Amino acid sequence: MLFRTPMTPLFFGFLFDLFGSVGVQTVLSVLYVACLVTVWAIGSRLSLWVGFLALLLLGLDIQYYYWFFSVGSESPQSFLLVFWLAYAFFTFRKAKARYWVLHALVVWLLILNRPGNQVMVLCAFFPLLNFGIAWKRRVVLFLVFLLSYGVCHLSYASFNYARLGVFQISTLGNAHLPFYRVYLQDGMIRPENGPKSEELAQLVEREILPTDLFRKYQIDKDIFFRMPSQRMYNTLIGAVDKTYGWDHQWLILRQAAMEAAYANPLEFMLTYLDHVRDVFYVRGDGRYDFSLYNRTKPDYNTFRQERYRLYEKSGLPIPSEDDLIPRSTIVSVGNGQEDYRSQTLFHAKNPPVDWTFPDRHCSYRWGDVFDIYGIGFPFTFVFICLGLFGITLSLMRKVYFVNVEMLCIAAVSFVTLAATLMGSVQIPFRFPFDSIYILLGCFGLYGVVHCFGFKIDRTS
Repeated sequence: MLFRTPMTPLFFGFLFDLFGSVGVQTVLSVLYVACLVTVWAIGSRLSLWVGFLALLLLGLDIQYYYWFFSVGSESPQSFLLVFWLAYAFFTFRKAKARYWVLHALVVWLLILNRPGNQVMVLCAFFPLLNFGIAWKRRVVLFLVFLLSYGVCHLSYASFNYARLGVFQISTLGNAHLPFYRVYLQDGMIRPENGPKSEELAQLVEREILPTDLFRKYQIDKDIFFRMPSQRMYNTLIGAVDKTYGWDHQWLILRQAAMEAAYANPLEFMLTYLDHVRDVFYVRGDGRYDFSLYNRTKPDYNTFRQERYRLYEKSGLPIPSEDDLIPRSTIVSVGNGQEDYRSQTLFHAKNPPVDWTFPDRHCSYRWGDVFDIYGIGFPFTFVFICLGLFGITLSLMRKVYFVNVEMLCIAAVSFVTLAATLMGSVQIPFRFPFDSIYILLGCFGLYGVVHCFGFKIDRTS
């Protein structure tokens, strides 16, 4: 497995194989309660009412709960982030090297879940902000973290190279960051953007559009680039691999994405800001988009319905999953080595079990009532703003207690999320980070209350 790191399939695979569906749900339930208690413990370090407020707000976060109990990388991401949050918070001012070796290992666990978490290597700078120890010691701890992380990174890359000839943590980076967003979500890839974009358009015309599927569904070059779909993207991945080979590592896709960014640098950033705003539910009705392109581009849903009417008149099956083409056999990718796709870490030959949870009878009406973070008001965005305001106010008034720790943790988490969204904008990517942003808001509220003269004991 090279397009992702293996934490999620290993986690769910072992649990489903050993305990079944009920056992997996039991383990996730225990982890969920542990996360709530951990968030309470961190908040209570400041004041008991801060801890209970953070506990209540996170418990009411229905989306956090939903994705915590989903079979996907969001679930391990949620409890691993809380584990990292607690460890980073309580060891921020530690001056012994072993704490920073373990901190690097915790970050490595997060990377094993999602390769985009490599941005969290920024935690190496935390010791440099520990003003309670000498500069020389801070630099030593900084280097200890980097060395520990480097050992993990190089070891796993070497493992991939020994098995598959690829010295990387994960592949598809060129095909994903930022090509996935620029092509599939923004539709900014144009042949006229540059020579690599033109070369990519020629590949599409030569390898993809002449196939029976695309001819039958009347997908031309204009539709392929103006109204792309997930299955078009998947087909493009296989076609590039077939044309350029495994060693190319889809480089042309990143080059085409960067040509789109250089051709329209302002729109490239403004569309990204619009996406980030949407992820935090700070939404307008389209008139308030930063990007002029977002305000004027054709609506995919309207276009899809027009195509579906055309398919019905032509007697063609309607594609599933709201796509413009039906599911098809995607061109296989590989490096030509002996059937490496059938191998697993432990060379298991058993067919995979059904990694799903049984359907439960639930009230969606009550779920909507308690989904306070997604209906009509950007609560998470407010938590971030409140946290930044309150902590900044506290620091200006020289109230330093745990404010630096929380601010640094929130900053690293936000940069990590922002880097992830640069490649693909998916709202569920944000929900595992809600525990951090809720705590940030609670800390900020404490700072505001304290700085405006309300003296509340921090332990009661």
